[in-house]
Amino acid sequence: MSTQTLNELLLAATECYQLNLTERAENLYAQALRINPRHAGALFNMGTLLLRRGVLKGDALVQDAFALDAGNEIDRNKAVHLLIQIYLAQAYKKHAQVWLEYAAIHQLEIPDFNALKKQIEIPAYLEKTIYSPAQKKQLERYSPIESNSYVYAIDIVGGCNLRCPVIPPPLNLT
Repeated sequence: MSTQTLNELLLAATECYQLNLTERAENLYAQALRINPRHAGALFNMGTLLLRRGVLKGDALVQDAFALDAGNEIDRNKAVHLLIQIYLAQAYKKHAQVWLEYAAIHQLEIPDFNALKKQIEIPAYLEKTIYSPAQKKQLERYSPIESNSYVYAIDIVGGCNLRCPVIPPPLNLT
């Protein structure tokens, strides 16, 4: 296939991506990558499309795109900012943390860097170690995973009312 066809595919894929026609855009980027598997822009956009669907394989495509981007086709400031936002929207804080560290190491200009950093940080009450005054020592726990979709239920009765569907009603022995 010719360069003309590749450019047409990339242009159509980009338009679909901007119009949020993600399935169509993904198909077009896949076609473009069959023609040129080392196209940095196509790899990056395909990677972000996959990440938006929660497919973590997209991160490898993004990393490949950065490695192949010799002509600086990808604006790293915007790209890393987008990746952090995608990961936070998917509640993948650890993955977002990796890209935030990448931004710091490469001195990228992320507009709301401190706000994103604060959003990613684990709250103090969920730290990996905590001091127990009763035992007078540091206790360790598993790394917490926070989600925006947790639902907390607080039992204010402190006992069973025997009305839940799991427990059969008490037998009347009289």
